[in-house]
Amino acid sequence: MNQNIILGCIIGFFYFLYKLESPGMGNVLFRTNSNGFKVFSFDSLINIMLAPFRYIYFWTNTDLYPVNWLITTFIGGLIASTLYSS
Repeated sequence: MNQNIILGCIIGFFYFLYKLESPGMGNVLFRTNSNGFKVFSFDSLINIMLAPFRYIYFWTNTDLYPVNWLITTFIGGLIASTLYSS
């Protein structure tokens, strides 16, 4: 059962990463550098992951729930534990 919860959390985290690059948000993880190449932006990922600890509106604005990695990871684990409970 614990493995299912961990798997659900991982899937929830990947959903969070997907939402960062989806058309509604985009260019958070992969940005165009000064040479015109798309590069992975680790700093942007760290900043968006720290945002729920810095800004209360990540918890109060439901539109931001998909880009709050704590919520998506928790919901992924919760769904997995519900689906695979014995």
